[in-house]
Amino acid sequence: MTFEEAYSQLEQDFRARVEEDERQWCFESIFLPNLRPEGPVDFVLVGMEPSLQWAKGDFEVARDKIDAGFRNFFGCCNYENPPQDSGLGVLFFCISKYLLRKGETYYLTDLAQGAMKTKSSGAGDAGKYEAWFPLFEKELGLVAKPNARIISIGRAVGGFLSRKWLHGHAGTIVHYSLQASRHWGKEIPGRCDEFHEFASDLRKHPPGSKWSETLAKLAFDYKIAFEQISSQDENGWPARQREWQSRLT
Repeated sequence: MTFEEAYSQLEQDFRARVEEDERQWCFESIFLPNLRPEGPVDFVLVGMEPSLQWAKGDFEVARDKIDAGFRNFFGCCNYENPPQDSGLGVLFFCISKYLLRKGETYYLTDLAQGAMKTKSSGAGDAGKYEAWFPLFEKELGLVAKPNARIISIGRAVGGFLSRKWLHGHAGTIVHYSLQASRHWGKEIPGRCDEFHEFASDLRKHPPGSKWSETLAKLAFDYKIAFEQISSQDENGWPARQREWQSRLT
């Protein structure tokens, strides 16, 4: 089985799990595919579950956009210019600039793949994550290299993966959402001079970049976290991942 065939099968498993979520817990959601990687990657970044903000909370709009090719984290993976108003854009900018070394690749996913309204009873549900975890392990077995490092986005995901003793879990970064913005800048105390120099440099490349103070704080947090993670020793993966990878040959 090729990587593409295995990933397509994985997406079918995700769709089936979304349907089971609706039957089991009676909340509405829709499967939102991720941007598909070309092969196993060096870093996997993991969020909670997709929201429906990109469809203004409307499931009909969401279905139409997905059918037209919209994907989770759409339009950000090749983000080359510094963002001016997007926490997600800051994340991708910092991944490219501070996390990846030459030739390294990454993939973004969520613990659960069903997009839902932010006020849904299923949003952030621990029982749902437990139900999704076997598929998440399967996903890692397919998309992660044997020495890949897993980065959780936000405290809820970080705590969940830590309790699972997930091998390769290299650390947790602050969430990029505006709702989490009160936590941005946590690395600045004691490093004020370094931050101000960092923010000044951000606004010079390219010339005229209009980074807000808030987003510059988020970028500084990501810079510190990614530099620490990328300098860590690489660890091997347990047998379960090797089992999934062996099915590709």
